[in-house]
Amino acid sequence: MGHVLIVEDNEDAGAMMAAWIRAEGFSAALAGSLREARAQMAQRTPDLVLLDLQLPDGSGLSLLREAQGAPACDIVLITGHATLDTSLEALRLGAADYLVKPVSPAQLRGVLSRVARPDVLQAEIAQLDGEWQRSGRFGHLLGRSPAMQTVYRQIARVASTALTVLITGESGTGKELVARTLHELSRRRTGPFLAVNCGAISPQLIESEIFGHEKGSFTGAGRQHQGFFERAGGGTLFLDEVTEMPPELQVKLLRVLETRSYMRVGSSEVQEADVRVIAATNRDPRGGPWPTARCARTCGTGSTCSRSTYPRCASAARTWSCWPGISSMPSTGRRANRGNFPRRPCARWRATAGPATCANCATPSSAPM
Repeated sequence: MGHVLIVEDNEDAGAMMAAWIRAEGFSAALAGSLREARAQMAQRTPDLVLLDLQLPDGSGLSLLREAQGAPACDIVLITGHATLDTSLEALRLGAADYLVKPVSPAQLRGVLSRVARPDVLQAEIAQLDGEWQRSGRFGHLLGRSPAMQTVYRQIARVASTALTVLITGESGTGKELVARTLHELSRRRTGPFLAVNCGAISPQLIESEIFGHEKGSFTGAGRQHQGFFERAGGGTLFLDEVTEMPPELQVKLLRVLETRSYMRVGSSEVQEADVRVIAATNRDPRGGPWPTARCARTCGTGSTCSRSTYPRCASAARTWSCWPGISSMPSTGRRANRGNFPRRPCARWRATAGPATCANCATPSSAPM
């Protein structure tokens, strides 16, 4: 039986969450302060900690920092005062996710369904590590070059987090393969993986397809329609060619990433977005039709923008001061090293770990699905 520690100074809210958690087959303990939480964790290491941000004796972020060196457990931040900065700080410090109050039973069920001990994930990653050394395969990817090894490490580090990820690269370089590998190494792997090509959907229909619509919301809407966010519930939504979205829809997508909620077209009822978003584009997201300001704000929600400069990553496995960027090598590099490639479609990848740093690509290629 999994054990959950609820760190919440509101006794009624804590008791309600504990009841919901026990109904799902988990044991639950309550702590009303950081001091009580430390005592509880010393007695029994929980599988999951639901951690309030504002506590009587300090910020929940301090406990999150302390937990970096403690026995591994998943920590989910719960706050009624969500800001972009605090959410990002929590994710950088290793939080598995964050929830905005009031927390609903559906949100808790979603979190509990994804509780997986990090040692289990690490064992699977170690198995994949041995596989690529024998056969050159890592999930859906194929390649043994130092550059590909760097990409594998980047995927392994970001896969188990709740971060939104943006993958950039030329068409045909295997961005969806990276997205599928991220999904299959994540806590959401038991949920659906839904891939959507944003450039292949009519601009007049894309909002309805992504968010869904109510019956009668527009001409031809004869019944309620579930959007991609709803159909991917509990799993991963892969938005390929995200920069092909109309600008006004990109703004709505940003809002969903920030609030974890959305509304169907023609509805005033708020729906919870229990989805991890992985996006991809074959364009430079910091230029062209995707405005720099919007790209920077989307990066602020946990996405990555490759090809450019980021804050430098911390070296600790669970401590990130940025988000790993994954991108394809420029076509000029591919032409210069054409003789190194096998006679089939290949992908050239680099992983950016800090300002002006990247790995030189040798002979990586993407495996067929």
